[in-house]
Order: sequence, then structure tokens, then C-alpha cells
Amino acid sequence: MSHITKTILLALLLIAPPLVADDNVGEIDAELHERIEILIDDLNSKRFTTRQSSEQELLRLGKSAAPQMRLAIEDADGEAKIRLQQILTELDRSIRIVEKIVLPELKNVTSVALSPDGEFLYAAAFATNTITVFSVQGGSGRLSKIQTITDDATLRGSVALRLSHDDARYAVASCFSGKCVTLFSRDPLSGKLEILDTYKGTARSPTPTFPIEATFTPNGKFIYVLDGLATHGRQRGGIMILEITDDQKLQWVDTCMGERSCFSDVRGIAFHPTRNEMYITASTAGTLTRAAYDPDTGAIEVNQVLSDGKDGVLGLSGAFSVDISSDGNFVYTSSGRFRGDSAVGVYTFDQSGNLQVVQELISGREKLDNFLGGNELVISADGRNVYVTGTRSSTLAGFARDSETGKLSFIETVPFGKRKLGPAGITISPDGGYVYAAVEGESAIAVFRRDLP
Repeated sequence: MSHITKTILLALLLIAPPLVADDNVGEIDAELHERIEILIDDLNSKRFTTRQSSEQELLRLGKSAAPQMRLAIEDADGEAKIRLQQILTELDRSIRIVEKIVLPELKNVTSVALSPDGEFLYAAAFATNTITVFSVQGGSGRLSKIQTITDDATLRGSVALRLSHDDARYAVASCFSGKCVTLFSRDPLSGKLEILDTYKGTARSPTPTFPIEATFTPNGKFIYVLDGLATHGRQRGGIMILEITDDQKLQWVDTCMGERSCFSDVRGIAFHPTRNEMYITASTAGTLTRAAYDPDTGAIEVNQVLSDGKDGVLGLSGAFSVDISSDGNFVYTSSGRFRGDSAVGVYTFDQSGNLQVVQELISGREKLDNFLGGNELVISADGRNVYVTGTRSSTLAGFARDSETGKLSFIETVPFGKRKLGPAGITISPDGGYVYAAVEGESAIAVFRRDLP
């Protein structure tokens, strides 16, 4: 940084009232001012790791660092200038990548989950047959690895890891190539996991064919396993019902095959927050199913099936993920990971309790730029935003959400840079400050900073 530029910055600092750093504040205190100047200078470092860490910290500081970077870019050249331009571009986004964690054990990572307190993150990677546990640094959202569990027998093809609701004292991994489901206990203080049992079927109970997702019922008594290719002589798909016994073992109860192949390549499931009802998406079937469940027996009863191309529904071909708003009024779907529409759908309930379409945003038809392969979606805790991963376009799509109507307004797609398989699984911190995405093709976890009001 030139002597003239530093003089200008010092003059600006002297006439500005001292304030603490904030994403929405342009003026900053002297200590932070000096720190930002050091970070900008480090963008010229000979060490790549120093340049990279300086860029990530400037991104974390957000808009409070923007005035100094705009002045510094006038005298910068080479890689420092390029990095400053990239940072300033990212700061104009409503959500931005501030870090990527790349580890060998994250090869083909597809799933991330946060503990209810936001202190621990869990990732499943199917190529390495692993579950990796990270601690989350409060305030910065940084991840530090604390445990990796690898077991070819019980975690082969581990594609998803989910925590039990509320207390999160259990976790479950669905392992598609191992044709099994593995139950863990979770230490709430250390965050670490311990294998309790693995279900692979017995002489008297069926073996999972393609367990692609598994989740706990809200009361934690049962696990519903989405078996995308479960078959009774035909490829149809179904939901296996496993009970957690008193001695912490997994016991098969039943398998619900749905009706008219509505669970063919079943992929997503979400529970209503106040009533015993759930919503299931199936990719090959192109369906969104509304079903009742019995919390005492685990039994499932299909009540309604919405199908792509029927009753005004156009965006369920390749339906993949589903979520529901915290007030229970709106259901959201994403589609297109492997086939069909790259779409995001919004549904609500009529007076009889049936689902009806409110809105569909379909890539190529509406303003939904650079979005292909809709995978998982998440609704922010404050209800202001919905984020959806586009695996084939390697982007994250962000939407503003109207809490009254449930409708979405497209904001932007954030690119991941490399044209590989992009983000898959996604989760958001309880305070809404950080979004985490499993980046399948880069064997990485991307950490996003979300601007809060």
C-alpha cells in the first residue's frame, strides 16, 4: 500500500467517530482499521496460505472492511488486485462464501447437519465411508475437526447423517452401497458419536435395497428409512420403519410402499411441526406425498399425492428435497438433482388440509439464473430466506421469503467457481449467521456468511 494511500486512510480515521466492526457499518475503530490494513498487505504475501487466510478473514469482516479495500485497490496490482476485486464483488451479495474446508475424509461429501445448539457439525462422505464431526467456533462459524469415524462394514456409502429432534442424543447414517442404516449415540458436551447398532436386515426382516435417507420421527421412537429402490418384485421405492428398542437396537417394524409407485426413488422427508403429518418427495415418481404417521406405532398412511403434470403442478419432475416453514403453513420442494425440472416449489394447505400449489420457480421459465440440479433446501430460522443447492450448476440459490403468502423472490445464485458437482447437503446455524454446504465434487464444506438485519 502506498504512503499516499496510508495517509488518506489515517486522515479518514481521525475524522470518523470510533465504532465497532459490523457488516452494516462503514466506519470502524482504530484497532480494527489497523487489522484490515495488515490483511490487505498480506494479500501480497509470497505464501499462498497467508493470501488465502487473509482473503477469508476480509470476507468475514464484511462491509466494514469495504472502504479500505476500495482505496487500496487503486494502488494494488497482480494477484492482490484480483483478490480485492473478488472480495468486493462477494460483499455485494446477500450471502457469501467465507471459507472452504477441504479434507481427504470429505471425498464426495453429500450431507451436513448441525446440533440444535449450533456447536457441532456432522458430515457424511460416501466415497470414504466416513462420518466427520467438527466443532463450530461461535461468532466466526469456523470449523475444527474433532472426530472421524470410518467403518467399511457399517458406513459403506454413507450418504446422509441426521440427528434426532430436540435433544439430538442420537444420530443415524444411511449407507446406500452398504445397504444398511447405522445408529449412533451422541455426547452433547463433546459432540462425538459412538456406534450403537447397524441394521442390515435379517432372515425375518427385509434388507434395505438403496437406503438414501433416514430420519427420526419427532418423538425419537422410530427411524424412517427412505429406500429409493425397495422392491417387492418391482422397483417402486418405499419407507422402512425401524424402531429404536429399549436396549438401543434397530428393529424393523414395517415397510410402507405408498400407492401407485408414489415412492419410486424416494428422496426427501419433512415433518409438520404441530400435527402428526409428513411430506415426502420422490424423484422418479415426480411426486409430493402428504402422509399421516402414528407416533406410537410408526405406521404410515398416505393421504394425498401431488404428481408432476397434474392439477396445475409443473415443477415436481425429479423432486428431491422438501422442508416446511416453522409455522407449518407452507411446504417447499426442490427438484432436478439427477433428472426433470430444476425447480423450487411452494405449497400451502386448503381448508380440508390438502396441499395446493402456491408458486413454482422453474429454471429456464422464470428468473432463476444459473441454477441446475436442485438438491437440498433450507429455510432460515427467521423465515426471511430460503436457500437451495444447485448441484449440477455448482451454485447456491438464495430467495427472499414472504412469511404471509409463503412466496419466494429470487435474489441471486452464488457460484462455487469450479464446474464440478457442486453443493449437495445444506444446513444453517440456529442464529442464522452462517450457512454450511457439502460440496460433493470438491470434497469440501463451504461456509457462507449471511447478512442479518
